[in-house]
Amino acid sequence: MRPEFSPSGSEFHLHRIWKELNFSLLRLRSTDGRQIRILDPGTHNCTTGPDFRNAHILADGIDLFGDVEIHLSANHWYEHKHHKDPNFNRVILHVVADPTPVLVKNEAGFTLLTLSLGPYLRARQRTFRKELSYRNNLRCLSHLHYISEDAFNAQIRKAHREYFNLKSEDFLKYYDPHLSGSKAWKKTSLPGSLTDWV
Repeated sequence: MRPEFSPSGSEFHLHRIWKELNFSLLRLRSTDGRQIRILDPGTHNCTTGPDFRNAHILADGIDLFGDVEIHLSANHWYEHKHHKDPNFNRVILHVVADPTPVLVKNEAGFTLLTLSLGPYLRARQRTFRKELSYRNNLRCLSHLHYISEDAFNAQIRKAHREYFNLKSEDFLKYYDPHLSGSKAWKKTSLPGSLTDWV
């Protein structure tokens, strides 16, 4: 992880989406309307400096080689003081989740191309990001850091098994093996005083 900045769970999620190009690559447009084509997302950088190094993109057919910086909000560019840091002068693309981001400039004074990923995310990804945006409303969510989809799905399967086992135990509490088959099952499906009516 970087010494000066550790991305939040949802920003790390955007890093992963970018790294795997896990979004619609058709008809990408920068916020100023230029057609964007990603030929290489770059190498994920785990030290200081931009998030991805040595990316290759086409902007309106022009080859651009350089770095990519990713933020949830375009304003984070200024909050993190990237506009004053010459290490960010090689950034060729600022990728954000903002639907209407502000344009940013690097330390050399050049306005960067900005790509808002929001419209290009798949429906499940947009839902996940929206749920993470409610972070302040859920006390336990402040402790949530990025969790892989595989780990999340494994936890859901475990919860389903535990729920099924609990319900099975509850169901079998009402089963009376001394009754005939149909009466025993009726008793389990109609617990309590309802069995008196059968």
